[in-house]
Amino acid sequence: MIDKPISEASTPVGWPTPTPVGEIQIKEYPSARAAVAKVTGQSSEQNALFRRLFAHIKDNDIPMTAPVEMTYLVQYGDGNVPALDRQSMAFYYQDQTVGRLGAAGDVEVVDVPGVTVVSIGLKGSYSEANFQEAYVKLLRWLDEHSREYAVAGKVRVLTYNSPFVPFWMKYAEVQIPIDKVSPQP
Repeated sequence: MIDKPISEASTPVGWPTPTPVGEIQIKEYPSARAAVAKVTGQSSEQNALFRRLFAHIKDNDIPMTAPVEMTYLVQYGDGNVPALDRQSMAFYYQDQTVGRLGAAGDVEVVDVPGVTVVSIGLKGSYSEANFQEAYVKLLRWLDEHSREYAVAGKVRVLTYNSPFVPFWMKYAEVQIPIDKVSPQP
């Protein structure tokens, strides 16, 4: 059983190691530079977003890193079941000295602030159903720890493998940004 990603590229400088499959961890990420492709309504498909990011790093000779990040809004439908609505995809640079900030064709290069997350590692297909199942597990964990942590941002999924890795070997992390809750007197 593979409990961590197959290493196809290095992670950005200072990033923590991936969360083991099925485990839930609190993690700290440093600030980082990223090229972001946002959903435009006509190209929300994952492959279209990835192609825009890949063209950007290829055209600008930016070294490949892993993971790729997807952010989601949560929508609640029938039976109060959460559905994930993809908002963007981002490619992280090796460090904040690479590239230039600002609009760059179909993407925008931004400096992303450091973040604390609750994370769960998962293995298998990069399907919305797998991400949604992991998200629900994180929500249960947050409910059990609601006196300690509160949600502080959009759900994000970090995917570590290329299309060349078989689906059963793919590794991802589903994460929710969090803040510590101040103790009540």
